[in-house]
Amino acid sequence: MSLGKVTCFITCNLDGRKHVLLLKHPYAGNQIPAGTVEKGESFVAAALREAREETGLAALHVVAELLSEREKLPPNTAVIQKTSTVYSRPDTSSFDWVTIRRGIRVDTRETENGFVQIDYVEKELLGSDRISFQITGWIPQDALTTNVERKHYHLSCAASDELEWEVFSDHHKFVLMWHPLTEDPQLQEPFGEWFDSIKEQLVHDLK
Repeated sequence: MSLGKVTCFITCNLDGRKHVLLLKHPYAGNQIPAGTVEKGESFVAAALREAREETGLAALHVVAELLSEREKLPPNTAVIQKTSTVYSRPDTSSFDWVTIRRGIRVDTRETENGFVQIDYVEKELLGSDRISFQITGWIPQDALTTNVERKHYHLSCAASDELEWEVFSDHHKFVLMWHPLTEDPQLQEPFGEWFDSIKEQLVHDLK
């Protein structure tokens, strides 16, 4: 089963210059608003929902679908395709540690009795070796997928009163900021690679 993902390149014309909206993650650098398609939701609806939730902007409209691709996950990596309980052993009668939500990328270790042992590691800061949070345990094999379809969308904001503001979303405080489209946004990967692949199309859409 495929899991849907969206990336939202939001643009606005400010002071006669074209800008793209960046999302500064408190621990992981500059990114682009993105997220997971919910069950029964279209990709377009997911793009608008995620953009509004992560930026606080309401007056957004879709300009174009920029690119659709199948994500190539690294070896021994998978994505949670349905929210799942994490067990201490490959058995539902074992201690249930935590719940891991849909859309999270995890490392996979081994398979046993219809379960997969997974690791989820969150570093304190980007590039740091210090681990701030970690989950290791077993989840049902059918809760995982390596088939991820991502669609990149160009969304437009008619106007913005601020150049920079904060939004609390997904248990984090993000800084949103408009950045000139012609200047290097210094995005973390894979956001930088995605931006480079669609930048010319963004500029073309804005002409």
